[in-house]
Amino acid sequence: MKKKLVCIIGPSACGKDTIYQKILKKSSICSPIVRYTTRPKRDYEIEGKDYYFINNEEFTEKVLNCEMAEAAEFNNWFYGTGKDVLKDDLINIMTCDFNAAEALCSDPELFTIVIYIEATPKERLLRALNREKDPDVDEIVRRFIDDERKYSKDNMLALPYYSIKNNSKTQLKSAVGEVCSYINNFYNKEI
Repeated sequence: MKKKLVCIIGPSACGKDTIYQKILKKSSICSPIVRYTTRPKRDYEIEGKDYYFINNEEFTEKVLNCEMAEAAEFNNWFYGTGKDVLKDDLINIMTCDFNAAEALCSDPELFTIVIYIEATPKERLLRALNREKDPDVDEIVRRFIDDERKYSKDNMLALPYYSIKNNSKTQLKSAVGEVCSYINNFYNKEI
């Protein structure tokens, strides 16, 4: 039987992580996916909650042994979803980027749905600037430019997805409800 997987994707500051966290708090049948990475752990990150931090050799071994459902390189670090973290009896759920979602959709062992969270550029920019006391404006701009390419209409045509708007704090509750409803209908389970 195929493992059930929900990928929540969208450009930076669209609210996908907030929606993801709210669904996990609400649901007893959704299991969070913790990905592997070779990048160094940040001070605020928790091993096994944010990522599994492994070295390049361990990551390479997992890829060569076909233990990764998807793997990619970003800024000279590797990231991937290990098959060992996917649960058989729950709905696996994660936030990821377009490329990871595309790879996971093509895995014949998975029954994957993709939910795209969208927000206006203005709303996303305000969120990005208000996340930190001293935001890295160059990094915010880099992400926005990268997202324009990554989530272009042409790219999105290659991916089956359901789109949900999240343009304000009041719309957030409705977006969470809509995501839950879509998952319920798709997998015929109540979250």
